[in-house]
Amino acid sequence: MWDVMNTVTLANNVDVEFVVMINENFWQSLSDQQRTWIQQAAVKVEKGVRDAMSKIEHEAAKTAKENSITVYIPTPEEEATWKASGKPVIDEFLASSGDLGKKVYDAAMALRD
Repeated sequence: MWDVMNTVTLANNVDVEFVVMINENFWQSLSDQQRTWIQQAAVKVEKGVRDAMSKIEHEAAKTAKENSITVYIPTPEEEATWKASGKPVIDEFLASSGDLGKKVYDAAMALRD
């Protein structure tokens, strides 16, 4: 990376998301205890991966700095401008995705607070 670039911006605009899918009939065939174990394991793995990603990102920024890459952190004003620039995309998504799209968007926004 340091051979081809001299600056990286820490935008924090990508979330690590987790989606677990299981056949509905199989899920319903499990006991309440089995479903609880699966849900608990999923939460544990999610936390572990999030913690690992934070460490990986921290180490990547450290390595970049050690190799003379400027690590730029946007100001709150720049972050606000960045978010505002995406509003037309969000508006289009909401206009074309119906009620389910709105529910998904609202749920994602609730996670940010």
